[in-house]
Amino acid sequence: MKIQEAQRVVLETTATRDKAEALLEALRRARTESDRQMKTLGMTDKLREATGRSFYDNAIDSTRNMIDALTRCVRDTKRDFLERDPSLTAAEQRELDELDAEALGHEAPRHEPHVNSRTAASSVAPTAR
Repeated sequence: MKIQEAQRVVLETTATRDKAEALLEALRRARTESDRQMKTLGMTDKLREATGRSFYDNAIDSTRNMIDALTRCVRDTKRDFLERDPSLTAAEQRELDELDAEALGHEAPRHEPHVNSRTAASSVAPTAR
């Protein structure tokens, strides 16, 4: 993957995540308004009575999960790209770091460097007991 492709993936995924965050806020407002209207009308949420969760609760949780998955995608795109192309210049590395910071906001990347367990295990000398 070229750096331009990685940038495109990060930018498109970030845009999709931004839309999902806007959807999440709209769902929260709609849930609040729905609860208010139902209370005013003296109605109950039959789904909430039956399952303990409303339609909005389920949609909000699903949207949160989607946002988390998109955030991981942005983070992993950078990591995976770097694993496949270790010949990046310092400028390209900085550019990817900036994209990562933009995509993740103030949240620092939480991924661990990729370690092949077989390679790591074979490079460790056995210890005597």
